Amino acid sequence: DMEFSITDTIDQWRRNAYVLSCSPDRIGIVISKAFELLMVVAKNGIGNENLKFALDSLRWERFLAIDQLNDREDSLRTHVSLLCEALELTMSSVIECGREQPRFDESMEPMPIVSASFESTQHDPNIIRNDIFDKTG
Repeated sequence: DMEFSITDTIDQWRRNAYVLSCSPDRIGIVISKAFELLMVVAKNGIGNENLKFALDSLRWERFLAIDQLNDREDSLRTHVSLLCEALELTMSSVIECGREQPRFDESMEPMPIVSASFESTQHDPNIIRNDIFDKTG
């Protein structure tokens, strides 16, 4: 009974997700890239140059997958994309915090939760979307 390390476990999940890469909307590749990003952090921490590469790779694959989504009503794929976007934003924030000390202001109000939309990021994967669940517009 062999125990796996966290990187072995993440790598196994990444390989399992990669099997889905044959799907026409590339969602399996996006999931695989998200696991690769997590694996880089687990193996090397945040001070490694590979982190930026893994982050950019995930961002690019998610951008391509969004362009290929035929059924924008597909809730699972939408949520997978949003989860990966949240991972990208978190890792970007972690990288920035590594460059400068974060400042916490106790008087700050928590940010409201916003939803996102594929339409507003089709041309720029760095723009945060605001209306994904608004089916009226």
